[in-house]
Amino acid sequence: MPKFTHSPRELPVHENMTDWISNIATPLRQIQSKDIMVLDITDAPYELNATTDFDAICLSLGPVEGYKAWDTDRITELKIQPGRAYVYPQGASVHSVVTTNSSFPMICVSKSYREEIASEFGKEAEVQFNQVLDGLTSPNLLPLAQMIRYRTLNDVSAGQQLADAIGVMVMTELLRTVANWDANERITGLDDTRLSLVVNYIEEDMCGDLSAATLAALAGLSVFHFTRAFKAATGTSPHRYVLERRVANARRLLERTTLPLAIVALEVGFSSQSHMTSVFQKHVGLTPAHIRKHIHN
Repeated sequence: MPKFTHSPRELPVHENMTDWISNIATPLRQIQSKDIMVLDITDAPYELNATTDFDAICLSLGPVEGYKAWDTDRITELKIQPGRAYVYPQGASVHSVVTTNSSFPMICVSKSYREEIASEFGKEAEVQFNQVLDGLTSPNLLPLAQMIRYRTLNDVSAGQQLADAIGVMVMTELLRTVANWDANERITGLDDTRLSLVVNYIEEDMCGDLSAATLAALAGLSVFHFTRAFKAATGTSPHRYVLERRVANARRLLERTTLPLAIVALEVGFSSQSHMTSVFQKHVGLTPAHIRKHIHN
C-alpha cells in the first residue's frame, strides 16, 4: 500500500480495525449479539491502514473528508456525504486518512451472518458483498443511521435483541439497494460506444484518477454494474486493465527513451518507482531496470 503524504499533520495510525475501535477519541456506545456488533463512533482525524478482520458497514451521518485507497493501490480524494453506506468485507484492504471529525454508526457482522442474509437475495447479492462497496445510496439510509444512533445512545436496555434487529434492517436495506441497481441496469450493459469512451479515457489520462468509481461515472453506470460489465466485455477487471496498460506504456518508455525510472513511473501513473517495480515483478516477472538493461545490451 502506498504511503500517504496528504495529511497536514501527524495523525495516530491504526494497523487493524480492532485497534482503531479500541482507541477511538470519544467514548462510544456498543451493543452486540452473537453475530453482530453495533458501534456509535465519533472520532477526531486519524489514519487507518488495515486489513479488515470482520465485515464492517459504516453509515455516514455527516460530511467527512480526507484521502483513501480501499482495496486498490491508487490514492484518491475521500469525500463522504450524509446518508451513504460503505461496506468493507472481511479481508479488505482499507487505507484512509481522515482529516475532519467523523461521526457514524458502524455495524460489524460475522462473515457467516452476512452470507446467510445475502443468500436470500440471490447469487448476485452474495458476489456484491464480497467486495468493497463505496458509497451506496438510498433515501432510507440517513434516517436509518439516525435511528441507530438514537437507540444506541438512549435505550439503556438495548442489548442482543436490538443488535440483531439493527443487523437485519441494515443488511436488508443495503441488499435491496444493490438489487434495485442491478435490476435497473441489467439491460443497459457496456456497449461498444461506452467501452471505447472508457478505454480512450484510460489511455489519455494515465496519471489521473482511474478508479472504478471515476470510470463507472464516465460510463453512466454504478460502480458495481460497471465492474461486472467491464469484465464481461474485456475479460479482466477495471483495476487489472489499468495496471496492464500502465505496464505496457512503461515498457514502451523503457524501450524508446532514456528517461530515469522514477520519471517513467510517474509518466504512466504509478505512485513511485518502487511501486512500478513491485507491479512489474508481480505481473511481468522482471524489474524495469532489468528490462532496460536487456534492451540496451
